[in-house]
Amino acid sequence: MILGCDITSRSGSGQAEVLRSYLSVVVPVPVLCVLMEVTVLGSGSAFPGPLRGCSAVALRLPQGECWLFDCGEGTQTQLMKSTVRAGRITKIFISHLHGDHVYGLPGLLCTLSLNCSAPPGQQGECVEIFGPVGLRLFLRVALRISSSELVFPFTVHELEPTGDQSPSTGLLDPALIACCPQLHPQEQPGRTVQLDVESECYALIEDDRVVVKAFRLYHRVPSFGFSVQERDRPGRLKVELLKELGLKPGPLFGRLKNGESVTLDDGRVLGPSEVLEPAVPGRKVCVLGDCSGAVGEGVRRACKGADILVHEATLEDGLQEKAVENGHSTPSMAAAVARDCGARTLLLTHFSQRYKPMGGAGGPEGPEEPGETRDDILELKRQAEHTLQGTDTMSVSSTPTSNDACLSIVHSLMCHRQGGESESFSKRAIESLVKKLKEKKDELDSLITAVTTNGAHPSKCVTIQRTLDGRLQVAGRKGFPHVIYARLWRWPDLHKNELKHVKYCQFAFDLKCDSVCVNPYHYERVASPGIDLSGLTLGAGPSAGLLVKEEFEGQPSHSSSEGSHSIQTIQHQPAPSHPAPPTATRPALPDTFSSPTLLPPPDAASSASSSAFPSITAGPASKKLSQLQRLCVLPFAQIHVTCGCVCGVVECVLVCVMMMCVAAAAPWPRAGGFTHSLQHQNGHLQHHPPQYWPVHNELVFQPPISTHPAPDYWCSIAYFEMDVQVGETFKVPSTCPVVTVDGYVDPSGGDRFCLGQLSNVHRTEAIERARHAELHIGKGVQLECKGEGDVWVRCLSDHAVFVQSYYLDREAGRAPGDAVHKIYPSAYIKVFDLRQCHRQMQQQAATAQAAAAAQAAAVAGNIPGPGSVGGIAPAISLSAAAGIGVDDLRRLCILRMSFVKGWGPDYPRQSIKETPCWIEIHLHRALQLLDEVLHTMPIADPQPLD
Repeated sequence: MILGCDITSRSGSGQAEVLRSYLSVVVPVPVLCVLMEVTVLGSGSAFPGPLRGCSAVALRLPQGECWLFDCGEGTQTQLMKSTVRAGRITKIFISHLHGDHVYGLPGLLCTLSLNCSAPPGQQGECVEIFGPVGLRLFLRVALRISSSELVFPFTVHELEPTGDQSPSTGLLDPALIACCPQLHPQEQPGRTVQLDVESECYALIEDDRVVVKAFRLYHRVPSFGFSVQERDRPGRLKVELLKELGLKPGPLFGRLKNGESVTLDDGRVLGPSEVLEPAVPGRKVCVLGDCSGAVGEGVRRACKGADILVHEATLEDGLQEKAVENGHSTPSMAAAVARDCGARTLLLTHFSQRYKPMGGAGGPEGPEEPGETRDDILELKRQAEHTLQGTDTMSVSSTPTSNDACLSIVHSLMCHRQGGESESFSKRAIESLVKKLKEKKDELDSLITAVTTNGAHPSKCVTIQRTLDGRLQVAGRKGFPHVIYARLWRWPDLHKNELKHVKYCQFAFDLKCDSVCVNPYHYERVASPGIDLSGLTLGAGPSAGLLVKEEFEGQPSHSSSEGSHSIQTIQHQPAPSHPAPPTATRPALPDTFSSPTLLPPPDAASSASSSAFPSITAGPASKKLSQLQRLCVLPFAQIHVTCGCVCGVVECVLVCVMMMCVAAAAPWPRAGGFTHSLQHQNGHLQHHPPQYWPVHNELVFQPPISTHPAPDYWCSIAYFEMDVQVGETFKVPSTCPVVTVDGYVDPSGGDRFCLGQLSNVHRTEAIERARHAELHIGKGVQLECKGEGDVWVRCLSDHAVFVQSYYLDREAGRAPGDAVHKIYPSAYIKVFDLRQCHRQMQQQAATAQAAAAAQAAAVAGNIPGPGSVGGIAPAISLSAAAGIGVDDLRRLCILRMSFVKGWGPDYPRQSIKETPCWIEIHLHRALQLLDEVLHTMPIADPQPLD
């Protein structure tokens, strides 16, 4: 396995020869013959760097001519540094029409023309150019606009791609091809080569020397690979046998070598098979363009037994998802292709500019930091070698040491992460830690040992410098360092107050040393401690820790997620077998949050619910205020009022805790007919008749939230392009619980909302380009309403969709609006829970009301302020809590979903309004319940304290 590194210099004692050993590869053959040499002129992707050029590979044939595969920007400069003579180039093969593979072609042709040595009045040898459809248009326009005259003829042969070689957005518009200018004055007509269905290859060249074929690859635009197969060579003459037969070296030897029969002096006829050794198989070189996979069996057939296979490896294995999303490969993917084809030598090229070249003095970012290694690119070679050897790149058997490259260590540690955080956040957190420990080799070895053995072997403290506030910032998020790494490698659902250091840890976070130990196996997870406030107690239990506010600083729960740069993408893979509700990456909060006072409580008497959630009991009014303020980190809690006179305690809770609500927990009878109780301000109970809703796949029957009749339409769907709504809002009747949103054009409606048939008279050029994404939507998604108003989504498209869902945020343990959820094809997942939404409505509405009342009372002087004797400082701003409005509550009843494109820090789009195709789903039953909540909430005037 060889890395394709560029030529960097032709001067210096021995420098050029050392580097040339990496870039020039001689194709092996069983017998000595004329060399066939592969030279990597450019091994970089996207753009030329100071030490690495864009894609270009030269193949020097035994006859002396040179063939060029791809011609990125700067190829001429690389030719000057190499031993390849530009004047010997007779054929050029372009894999695809991305700029880093074709921008250098017009300039190269002009340079070849200037250096052409043809006699005056005569044309030079014709240069043949092969590439995808659209290459003729590119060359004709570039040469005509620049008024470039060539002194030699050229011809362009185009390969007709198939529709499955790229997304629909990557295919050229036929109207654009139809307006192609006339032939260039020096251009000769070329062929349009069609796919041979039987062999799944394109026949390009076939003569007595070589056979050249092309095959299909999958990329963002149609891409191709090329196979150059030599004809078999005749074997050696058996000279000793010929001498025994009385033949002397001369013309007869040549005739026998060429496969002709000769007649000896005694009349015997001597055939070539009698005096020739077995034929020497022809050599085969295969060069693949950018791809994330093959299309059909053409690659396997054309590249079988290749002596050299040139394959791209843009990103390392740890970034495989990102590589595939952009149509590229990783070293292990390239090695798998080489192994399947039985290739003798794998040559990796097309590296991201983030990887530093071998022998370079740092990458584009400049010199490396202390402790940072230069040879990151060698890690790509190591990954491919592991795959070729049949081992997993991330296997524990290949555990690195502190002497290995940073990238190698990061890869090994990444494979042991528990999956609670996104891949990009995890990688940046681990990279940051490894670089900090590069100078502490013993501690880095301890970290590697602890993580790769899951704590089976004892390990020392792994320390980093403590910051002023004790928090570590990674990828724009701040958190306690020992919690961050314990989440990555041990408990993805961990909270900061659940860790306790082991006795032998000398630098534990709680010890307040200048250094902090982040060894995840130097901490134990314990249940969150209970808070004893005499009569006001919080029972401790396994779920109590789940109530503590998320330790990372995030967005307020009542604010919109748009424009936030802290949104993270959470991935949801399809279930391996039958569809089932999604499994959260952390235990879900229990479903027994109580309603505020004066509102109908949800299933508070459910045996499963009440046992799963700790309760707070309000008793005597004498409380420890310092302990009471510790409750301010609890976003929700269930409070049972067990005595009649608790106004003092309740007012403290409203002013200081804010997010907590007082509830009267009236049990619902389970026997006989179903009724539920509603306690109003006057204390009277009203009984309402039951209303049963269909419940699918539920183990326990849940009573309806409201007796109000169901709305006529269970949801309405609006379609947007960027920030512009297109078409009318689509309403789904309650009689149709399943609706499909797809990219097709059926206008009949019913249970299908077809986005392809919508038109936009105000469409801009940017949105016009976005319309092409509708073919990308394909079968789209299926929305299903279950029970009283829960919503499930099934991704029918061939591409993932991106969803903003407060329910999924909660299931993943994130703040509402803090994440974007990527739902993969065939996945079936719940995205909205009506009961949870109803609870959040009640709690936020009660919070806003309590905050407004407390704010008004404080202004009136009825409540002591923080500066007064015995004053209590609120945990959050009163004005912030009082600022919760109807729009904030309405967002709880809305789902947003983007097709094709995601948004957030992992993507160039920071808001869903920057994505080309997205929908907004308004859930009518939830809006109906919100209306009830707003109408039921009383407006109480602040009363003076006794």
